[in-house]
Amino acid sequence: MSYEHQSVNITGNLTRDPELRATAGGTQVLSFGVAVNDRRRNAQTGEWEDYPNFVDCTMFGTRAEAVSRFLARKQGRDRGQAALQLSGARRSAQEQA
Repeated sequence: MSYEHQSVNITGNLTRDPELRATAGGTQVLSFGVAVNDRRRNAQTGEWEDYPNFVDCTMFGTRAEAVSRFLARKQGRDRGQAALQLSGARRSAQEQA
C-alpha cells in the first residue's frame, strides 16, 4: 500500500482548548482550532487590514496523543500560540471556516 507524503504548516492562535478523545476502536483523535490572520492592503484607504482565517484541525493516532500534551490555550494577554509541522500523516483533516 502506498501513501503520499503530506505536510501542513499552520502558525497562529488557538481558538479553543484541544480535545483528545478515542474512537470505539481505541484510535486517539485530537481536535483543535487555529486562527491565522491574513494581512492585506485596503485598495480604497491604502491601510493594512487583518482578515482572520479559522482552521479546524483533526489529528489521529499516536501523533494526536503526543501533540495534545503540548497545545494549551492560555488566558489573558498571553494568548496561546500554535505552531505545528505535521509531516507524513496518513489521515488528517483541515477545514477552513
